[in-house]
Formats: sequence, structure tokens, C-alpha cells
Amino acid sequence: MTLSTRSIHGASPWAILPIKSMRSAKQRLRTVLTAAERQSLFRAMVSDVLAAIGQSTGLGGLAIVTHDPSVRSLARHADARFIQCDLDQGQSLAVATAAKTLEAEGVTRMVTIPSDVPLLTGPEIDSLCSTLEHKRTMSLAPNRDGTGTNSIACSLPCAIPLSFGESSLTKHLTAARNRGLETRVVRLPGLSLDLDVRSDLVEFLKHDVSTASRTFLLDSGIAHRVCGMPHLDSLREMTATDH
Repeated sequence: MTLSTRSIHGASPWAILPIKSMRSAKQRLRTVLTAAERQSLFRAMVSDVLAAIGQSTGLGGLAIVTHDPSVRSLARHADARFIQCDLDQGQSLAVATAAKTLEAEGVTRMVTIPSDVPLLTGPEIDSLCSTLEHKRTMSLAPNRDGTGTNSIACSLPCAIPLSFGESSLTKHLTAARNRGLETRVVRLPGLSLDLDVRSDLVEFLKHDVSTASRTFLLDSGIAHRVCGMPHLDSLREMTATDH
């Protein structure tokens, strides 16, 4: 099911998806991947995230925050609301800008989604959406090491300042509790694994899942270079032999 075929109503949370410029994405992987490889991987990850959003049944809509024109082409089938914002100024500002825009248009709840979590699934998104029982509820999904914030689900206007980045989970929890919000930490495996450094790639490749990102890493030879995995063609040959 896609966003365009859903029953849209004001109470359903909107997903806010910030997407950086393709050229500047994944700079922390520059010691492992070439510029062209980083861009191709990022496109694949965005495609995987958009696919998961399309599989969700709990969302009311999707707002993509970006200033990269090429993102429109990549997300052409997503039925998204595009909001212009330069993410080089920070993800927190981008999400805050989108939240204010959506609130002014009558949206009452939001779920933030990172663009680099290729293991994300529709049911994970729905589980976050289902936690928003009332306006004084906020749910936080941590990253893999449990210190950062990969997603925030809350009512609009957001009651606390957003501050994504290292150690942001504690900051968000403290701010939310100081405002008297009912807070939940929701640990979701797919949503927690963002691909930022080599160890993230290694961990991701342990999951035998059908995603554009994994296919690219195998097909390009990066998986073999990073952790000794065979080329995708070799895997296909082995699968055919097994059958």
C-alpha cells in the first residue's frame, strides 16, 4: 500500500524524512568507499527507507525535507510532500522546519525517520505510530549503541527542542520528562542500524535480507572488500547449485 491509496486523516502521524544532498552524504564512510560508491549506497538506502514507508499502514502522509533536486526523481513514486531545507545546517533544524510546516497545514502528529536505515520495515514504523496514545506522549527510538536518537514520535507542536546527534537520547529524554511528557524508549532493530561507519556495514551485511542496499554492496564488490563476502553473481551461482 502506498501513501496515495491510504485513508488520510488528521490524527494519523506524518513521517518526516530528511534527505541530505546525494553528493555530501555518508562522509564518515569516505575512508572505506569512494565518492561514487557513497552516493550509490545512499540512493539505495533511501530507496529501502521509502519502500518501508510505503509498507506502513499507520502513516497519514510523508514529508521529505531536502534541497537536492535529484531526490524528487528518486522519490517520484512516494506521493510525498516536499519541504525545502538545507540539511547541511543540521538535521535538527530540518526536522523542526518540517514540523512547523506540517503543523500549520493541520497535521497533529509526526514520526521522524532517518534516510540511512535500510533494515527499516513498515511494521516497525507502525509500532512507533501506535505509541502515540495522547498529546502528552513521546516515543524515542535509539540508535544501535543506545546513545543517539534515530526517531522521535510525538504530537505537534513538538514540546521539546530537537537535538539529533551523539548522546541525543539522554538530552531528549531529560527535556521530555522536564515537560511532564510520558516518554517511551522503543527499541527497533531495523530502525536502530544506520550505516555511518565500516562496522555498521559489516553488521548490516550479516542480515540476509532483500534490500537495494545489500544488493548494491554485494554487486559492487564492496561487501567482499569490507568483510570478505562473495560477489553477488557468485552467491547466485551457489544458490542455483544448491537447488
